[in-house]
Amino acid sequence: NPFKYYPRAEVFVLNSLWEGFPSVLLEAMICGLPIISSDCRSGPREILAPNTNLSHQTKDIEYGEYGILVPICDGKLYKASDVLTGEEEILASIILKMLQNKSLRDKYQQKSLQRAQDFVLEKILDQWVKALEVKS
Repeated sequence: NPFKYYPRAEVFVLNSLWEGFPSVLLEAMICGLPIISSDCRSGPREILAPNTNLSHQTKDIEYGEYGILVPICDGKLYKASDVLTGEEEILASIILKMLQNKSLRDKYQQKSLQRAQDFVLEKILDQWVKALEVKS
């Protein structure tokens, strides 16, 4: 049950290599957590930066409307003694910035709560019904 952990967190980080629909982002957003996510194909960008080019993948920190997107890490396994990759450095730097900057955290906390409301049953059900209706 992740909902017992969310209230203890300051920020939520999704560092996936790929996703379908990342419901975990919405769970964290419902709990008011500011979001940092890898800009992996399908999901995070659509939720965090819906008014951007959905085929774009960031190469740096991107401050989306509802959360922060970062480049995807390479997915390779490294030793603890290995130097961080450029993507890992970017991720680490924005996590630190979010933790140290209360106004940035507060802004994205409010944006998370706002965006989560777009996915409540009452709103999303009408959209599904319209999408599934057969036109006569």
